[in-house]
Amino acid sequence: MNRSKPDRNLANLERSGSTARVLNLLSVHRRLPGHPALAARPMFLHSALNHAIILKHRLRPHERELFAEARTTATKVILPLDKADLRAGGQSFFIGEERAGHILETYFSDTSGLPAEDQVLLEILDDIPSMDPFLLREMLARNGYMPALEYFNISEADLARMSAFVASEMASLTNLVSGSDIRGANEFTQKLLAETPDAAFAPLRDALRMDAEQYRDGIFAWRGLLYYKWIAASTLRESSKTCADITQFMPAPPRNFQTTEYIKRARRAINQSIREAVQFVLRSLDGYNRSYNLFLTEERPSEFRDFLLNAPATFVRLGEVIGSLQHINSFWAFRMGALGRGRATEADFADMLGDFLSSLAFEQEEATATAFL
Repeated sequence: MNRSKPDRNLANLERSGSTARVLNLLSVHRRLPGHPALAARPMFLHSALNHAIILKHRLRPHERELFAEARTTATKVILPLDKADLRAGGQSFFIGEERAGHILETYFSDTSGLPAEDQVLLEILDDIPSMDPFLLREMLARNGYMPALEYFNISEADLARMSAFVASEMASLTNLVSGSDIRGANEFTQKLLAETPDAAFAPLRDALRMDAEQYRDGIFAWRGLLYYKWIAASTLRESSKTCADITQFMPAPPRNFQTTEYIKRARRAINQSIREAVQFVLRSLDGYNRSYNLFLTEERPSEFRDFLLNAPATFVRLGEVIGSLQHINSFWAFRMGALGRGRATEADFADMLGDFLSSLAFEQEEATATAFL
């Protein structure tokens, strides 16, 4: 537990944290105080964890020593000191660090203790490659955890950035369903992205012929598809640049023959894997585009409704692939920007490529992919 140097930038993290990096449980409870769904189906059983901020963290060199195995990223749990004032900072620990068991036993040593279910859930969160809420919900469900849907939201920072994109996507739909202009599209965008879906745009629910539960699940899936479509544009653009940089990069000496040969093979494998990942993302999103366009141009709501209700089954695959690309892009930018290209030796470069290959080590599962096409 980090007691001597608390995390003091929590307010800034809450404002600017990305959806794929941060799971802000405290923000959910502050936005929906006393919400019955949160009380009935909490994320964690222990109140302290259920108001935590959990994020994927790129390990600094001195932090890697906390783990028995080699890692470049970890899952950090921050427990705010003052739930009403994030400027007070918080205490933190990494899931899986060598002293994690002692840390948890010490921190949760009150009469309630840390429930075994919460310990298992922490381990599951550590295994999931990102905090992407759509990937997260499906992975938790597969492990028998069904927290309230309200926990799985796009961050405020990403909402602000993607609102204009979603409004442009919604303009034709709101005109078709209700005759609304761009103002109506903007209003629906805010409901689609930021509110619980029960009362969001009743004419759409009627057009899709969904009952209340179907509409709730369908809107959640649609929100996920729009998020993936929005984030894919920048992710794929950055992946193209990262590929070119990796291909052209010349590490600093010293050099040896075995490492040089490994780098040649690794470069080829990474470029091929990134190309395959990019093509998978494009094919997956093309399935959504086709279904949505049929709804708009041929007014076939049943196909779009079925597509939305079946979409969550593919979030795991799509979320993992996009998460792997984001990890490579961000780590490459961080490593090259923070330490400078001239300071990355051949051994450093080989270590990075090994990490990237591990991130991209997903098998092509055509059965999963086909469900999305």
